[in-house]
Amino acid sequence: MSALKLALWGFLAVLGSVALAFVVGLVNPQEKVNGLWLVVAAACIYVLAFRFLWMLAGDWKR
Repeated sequence: MSALKLALWGFLAVLGSVALAFVVGLVNPQEKVNGLWLVVAAACIYVLAFRFLWMLAGDWKR
């Protein structure tokens, strides 16, 4: 895997964790949740889960 792809996946993981922290209320507990944080967190989790599911499905020797 190239360094650029690794950096992209790392960025998506960090962005998803920050967005999830905003949704859960760890960053600003008194604020209401913005819908954009919810969409970003869901999209990042979906993309990362799809990537790992695709990697597992491609391993036919299991």
